[in-house]
Amino acid sequence: MEGADARQEGALVTFTPLAGHRELAAGGTVAFTFEVPGLLAGEPTGCAINGRPCE
Repeated sequence: MEGADARQEGALVTFTPLAGHRELAAGGTVAFTFEVPGLLAGEPTGCAINGRPCE
């Protein structure tokens, strides 16, 4: 993982930006990467940022 910390509770994974990357100007963007190893890993079924669905 790069650019965020992750916490997992069951099937829910929460990513939190690293210090220094937590403020974002209006219209700005942010990116982070992660890999899910293993044959049983499936694609994400949803995404939300601060409780709002990702676009």
